[in-house]
Amino acid sequence: MSTPTVSASSDTAPDPDLLAARDRALEESGWGQGFRLWQPRNPAFWVLLLGIAAGVVSLVQIASQAARLYPVAVAVGAVAFALYGGAWWLFLRLHDRSIPRSVTMLATVFVWGGTAGTFWMAVHANDALLSLYGKLFGTAWSTAWGAAFAAPVIEEFAKATALVLILGLASHLVRSPYDGFMIGAFTGLGFQVAEDMLYAAQTSAANFGSEQIESAVQTILIRSGLGIVSHTLFSALFCAGLVWFLGRPRAERNRALGAGL
Repeated sequence: MSTPTVSASSDTAPDPDLLAARDRALEESGWGQGFRLWQPRNPAFWVLLLGIAAGVVSLVQIASQAARLYPVAVAVGAVAFALYGGAWWLFLRLHDRSIPRSVTMLATVFVWGGTAGTFWMAVHANDALLSLYGKLFGTAWSTAWGAAFAAPVIEEFAKATALVLILGLASHLVRSPYDGFMIGAFTGLGFQVAEDMLYAAQTSAANFGSEQIESAVQTILIRSGLGIVSHTLFSALFCAGLVWFLGRPRAERNRALGAGL
């Protein structure tokens, strides 16, 4: 006895319009699309390597000098802020559930923020701008207000270069302002951890190396508290604004809103 065959009826066939809508939604969201770091034919890849390498060289120079003079403060600051950065990383990942970003991409912008953003660009550009402020407005004004008017100009643009590089390496993963928000947050986190480690050593320098543990702990407590509304949030908002300013598939260009953020 032969087994009867059952043919699919037209009623059970997927609706072509629904399939097309699904494909468009996946394309717009970037869902399931990976991140490939190794792109030797892409100029953005070489800029990324150059920036990280230059940042690491500057970091080693600064850290090695500080470690010789204030080894206890450097060690305490490095351990404390590494743990602090790890806690922040887990917190941000918990808020990245809807369309989880590639860990490789997030690690890339984190490293960029902590090396190129901090030690290749911000450290040198801040000093240069503070010097110009001193010449233009005098030493007293520069000492009192220079840092407040230098950091936003220099550091936010330095951190936002991570988003620009991701646009060059994987534009399909930057679809909405929320993508920019998360990329900016992880970049800012890298910057924040690196900067706070540097501050832990600089505080000991201000005290001529005395009471290194006390100085480092004081810096850890202050910077950790301020970190809630510091670089991680700053660059998240800045990069979300940059996405609105440029315009992306899921973000209609809004230059007024983008410039405001």
